[in-house]
Amino acid sequence: MLIIPYTLGGTSFMTYKKLVPETIELIKNYSEIVENFGRDNFHFFLHECIEENVESPIEQYFYCALKVLQKLNFIDEYNHKTFNGLGISPQYKIGNYRVDFFICYKKKKESKYIIVECDSQEFHERTEQERRYEKKRDRYLQSKDLKIFNFTGKEIKYNPFKVAAEVLSFLTEIKEENLLDYIYIAG
Repeated sequence: MLIIPYTLGGTSFMTYKKLVPETIELIKNYSEIVENFGRDNFHFFLHECIEENVESPIEQYFYCALKVLQKLNFIDEYNHKTFNGLGISPQYKIGNYRVDFFICYKKKKESKYIIVECDSQEFHERTEQERRYEKKRDRYLQSKDLKIFNFTGKEIKYNPFKVAAEVLSFLTEIKEENLLDYIYIAG
């Protein structure tokens, strides 16, 4: 894998070619509007995208925004010993299907699960066969009582924190506006 340099906030970093350049630009832009949040955290989330096999630009946008809001709002990572916290599983297999994200939130004895699909004509060309597959997958997942949130690429690209807040609000029952307290979102 080719390693390439990039600069974020005057600091130089090395990253992998697999990381989508648009994601680096998005994070650079949003790092200017996130209060009290270190640039090193963004760098860490970018590398998590690689480790977790989050490859499409809109999935990377969503993942980074979700992780930022999780950290800013002191929402714990999932702990396998206590079985509490927020667990994010990209490219998760359920039955014979793969979903973009399977996200769970457990607190004490309560659990909530959600599937997030990031879809866009901009990044994914859909054939009739692919659309049928997706509809069949959605019916299967719904038959397992799983909630599915579908977001367009434009929703994610132009306001990733709002999309992430909607997901976290559903899971944690924290109001969206409270989750976004540290984020400035234009119009």
